[in-house]
Amino acid sequence: GTALDNLERFGEAEQQYLMALALEPDSVLAHIGLASVYEQQQRWDDYSLIIEAGVNLGHNALRFGRALRRLSTAETREEWIAAWEDYDCRDDRNIRAEKLGHIPEWQCQPLDGKTILVLSEQGFGDQIMFSRYFGPLAELGGSVIVYTRPELARFFHRLYPDMQIVTSDREVAPMHADYWIGSGSLPLTLGMKGKVPFGAMPAACSASVDPMALFPVPDRLRGLVANDGKLRVGLAWRGNAAFNRKKYRDL
Repeated sequence: GTALDNLERFGEAEQQYLMALALEPDSVLAHIGLASVYEQQQRWDDYSLIIEAGVNLGHNALRFGRALRRLSTAETREEWIAAWEDYDCRDDRNIRAEKLGHIPEWQCQPLDGKTILVLSEQGFGDQIMFSRYFGPLAELGGSVIVYTRPELARFFHRLYPDMQIVTSDREVAPMHADYWIGSGSLPLTLGMKGKVPFGAMPAACSASVDPMALFPVPDRLRGLVANDGKLRVGLAWRGNAAFNRKKYRDL
């Protein structure tokens, strides 16, 4: 099924996954694979049915798939809360929760005088998007430490100079944090606190950022940089080459 799915032979892939479920009805991999086939064909009714079937069997991994669908259709406060609660079942958060078992995860407790460690998650785009919530989080009175990828450290430091930016477990180890939270969980917690309304995106940080200082231009590309004071905008037509769904995202 997976091989046929990757070849975009969706009809054949669907039959293989259905056969797998007939043999092993509680197979989480077969549920995920079949959901993938339906998603790529935009068969949303079938997608929702197989996701719900997996969730009802106790497969929390399917809740993340349900979250993505719910986030695309949510309108009421209750629908947004349900969607973001499902989103907390993502692998990145669960892996971090195991590693940071000695530090409590932030669940909307008061932050005055406390230190909170924010773990940026997923790809560059997700980390930049969720960074919009760093400002509202800091306004709750705590000290914020942001753990991100090295490539984004200077960017976040320019946006949030009062926050400590770290990029490795070695830097985090000696630090004291009262709480931790994954950046992808901030929409739910800040929404529950009433800090950011559900369905709204916080305004982007207004700090002045010099892109040339953050991302130096390689010598081979310097001829493309404007020297007449006019802004030139470049379009990145590809994302991470290792992303297994890049053909559905790249231009």
